Amino acid sequence: MLLTICQAGEIVLRQPSRPLAPEEILSDPIQELITSMFETMRGAPGVGLAAPQIGMPLQLAVIEDRQDYIDKLTPEHASERLRTAVAPHVIINPRLTIENPAKVQFFEGCLSLPGFTAIVPRALGVRVDCLNERAEPVTIQAHGWYARILQHEIDHLHGTLYIDRMLTRSFMGRENYERYWKDLPVFNFRLAIQNYIAREAKPVEKFGHQPRLYALTQQVGAGHDYDDDVVFAAAWLHDIGVFTGHRPEDLDALARWDNVAYAVEHAPALLEDMGFPRDKIAAVIEAIRTHQPTAHPATIEGIILRDADILEQLGAIGVLRTASKIGRDTRFPTFTAALESLKNGLATLPPLIRLDTTRTLAQPKIKVMESFLAAVEEESQGALC
Repeated sequence: MLLTICQAGEIVLRQPSRPLAPEEILSDPIQELITSMFETMRGAPGVGLAAPQIGMPLQLAVIEDRQDYIDKLTPEHASERLRTAVAPHVIINPRLTIENPAKVQFFEGCLSLPGFTAIVPRALGVRVDCLNERAEPVTIQAHGWYARILQHEIDHLHGTLYIDRMLTRSFMGRENYERYWKDLPVFNFRLAIQNYIAREAKPVEKFGHQPRLYALTQQVGAGHDYDDDVVFAAAWLHDIGVFTGHRPEDLDALARWDNVAYAVEHAPALLEDMGFPRDKIAAVIEAIRTHQPTAHPATIEGIILRDADILEQLGAIGVLRTASKIGRDTRFPTFTAALESLKNGLATLPPLIRLDTTRTLAQPKIKVMESFLAAVEEESQGALC
């Protein structure tokens, strides 16, 4: 049976949905609802449908991305979106975990907002723990377009629509999308950069800094006129010289290693291969060259990147980043060495901040680090190794 799809503005689309008990899932009404939701999704057509979209505030959604939908795309567009067929399945009471936080940006639509589309940033990889239609626990690991579908449908279960996450200036009618935008790549160099770093960042803790750093640059840069493409590329590529496989393995050579010089040397060719605008590459290299706290950037992009990198060395994240290197980094052979580095950073980094926005963002991070250092001092009783 085809069901009526609720449209934006209806209250049920803005309410959190309730979970289903196993006995409810197995009941005839819910089983019939699932069958009708699949029929309604395919009839629309769509690749996902959440229960709130048909007026039921339940944590339930159906998903299917058919090969015949994908065949309507060019091979380039399907590849760019990492889109492959997804078999029909049901997710109930889902818990979403971001596994690859790299943000990818593509146009999305929604059956509850027909006739419109917009660019929506979504995480590249996710894990979903849920129940299936037989009330059995299931774990789904998804990448690319499938991860996007899951995030979109689970948003519905929490009263969120894609327009809450979209890049507002990209919002448009489908007719204009088909006329002007359909065949254009959407920030494809960004996706290429993110995929490259996701592949090259080793050991594992080396990945995570880049998406966090870029997110911080957006906070630091609020209210400033700057080129976000330049900051994005510099934030993602500035540390390639610290990755295993790029840096030397010999300890003596590693002690003398200039990872910034390595990034400055290798980033231009990488950016050109990824389709990054050639006229902006020099600005990216300059931002990378001056991103460290002791540097003196002359461009607003460099200042934003450097300030954001200082923030990454403060607070709980600063502690975690240092702790993860103890015993593996020549700078931190012991807890004591790591602690001294944190103390030094707390004393020297905040005065180096250039922008008022960064100073404001730094205050809670400074307090967290002060509290951590005080607690270590008290609990170690002078016996820290």
